[in-house]
Amino acid sequence: MLLAYVRIKLPPGLIKWLAIAISAAAFGYAHFNNPGATAITMFGNGLGGLMYGVAFLGGRNIWLPVGVHFGWNFFQGAIFASRSAAPSSIA
Repeated sequence: MLLAYVRIKLPPGLIKWLAIAISAAAFGYAHFNNPGATAITMFGNGLGGLMYGVAFLGGRNIWLPVGVHFGWNFFQGAIFASRSAAPSSIA
C-alpha cells in the first residue's frame, strides 16, 4: 500500500533517488557486523552504497556496481592494506 502511494504521489525522478537512498542505508547497515565497525564506518559504507546506486543508474544494469564493488574490495584489501593486515595468500 505504501509503495502504491509513493508511486502515485512522488514524481518518477524522485522515486529513483528515494530507492537509492533506502538501498544505500541498507547497504551501510548490512556492513555493521564487520570487524571494528562503528557508526562512522556504517555511514561510510552507506555512502559507498549511494555510489553503487548511482553506478547502477548510469550503467542501467547490475554489472557496473558489482565491478566497482569488486575493484574497491580488491584495492582496499590487496593493494592498500598494510602487510600485517593483508591475507596470507597475498602477502
